[in-house]
Amino acid sequence: MERPLPPRQSGQFVAARSRDVFVEEEGVRRAAEMLYALRHSEELTASGWKKANPLAPRDTNEEEQCEVTYRGTTYRGYMTLCAAITRAIEEGGRVLLENGGSCRGFISQAGNDAQRMVELIGQSISFYKRAQILVADFWGIMEAGGEGDVPNLATLTMFADYRVPQALVYLGALRYSDALMEALKSGELLSSGDRREVEIRGCSVWSVELIKEHLHKLDGQPCDINSAVIDFYLWPYAKKHHKEMAHIPIHRTRCIYY
Repeated sequence: MERPLPPRQSGQFVAARSRDVFVEEEGVRRAAEMLYALRHSEELTASGWKKANPLAPRDTNEEEQCEVTYRGTTYRGYMTLCAAITRAIEEGGRVLLENGGSCRGFISQAGNDAQRMVELIGQSISFYKRAQILVADFWGIMEAGGEGDVPNLATLTMFADYRVPQALVYLGALRYSDALMEALKSGELLSSGDRREVEIRGCSVWSVELIKEHLHKLDGQPCDINSAVIDFYLWPYAKKHHKEMAHIPIHRTRCIYY
């Protein structure tokens, strides 16, 4: 069976054929400039994400382990986080347990390669949303250092869900057709795999890739801001500005992939 396109190429493929969601060049440029102004702030770093995330473990010292009991089994160390979110990311928890119950074992097997980690977690998922976010969360928790030093983390895309697309529309980087906007405002439930749902997710991926590319061109100097960090910034940005974005509906899809 032919393997699916990786997330970045999938986003580009969808964006080139999309009928109801459009990537807007001017909005991409403005979003990139907004982020560029924050390039020296901690907000756009792994450490900044960890500090802003109240659920991120504060100590990775194996000698001082907290515990979480789930389904009769007590987990320690990093596995406490996995136990706490297993109901939401069942596949990610399964992969860690298959690698000795240790995220370190999983990282070791993947050779600190972001793409290999994603493949181990979710080979059959087109956008690899949950697989990619597990890799990026580990990177953030480790503050991009030590075992969290993933040299090719920049190959990950944004994590295609429902909240970041809303922020991208608000910033003008994405535009929905009138028909799609009306369908979303009416509360229509889009099935997983529906063309419009795929277009929203795929165009979101591609627009963030273009934002990243534009960031790297500003001033003609290299920029360390990757797509994962852009996602880490835009998700809480959407929550913070939810009142201003109230006129932009999020899409509703019931599935296991978000």
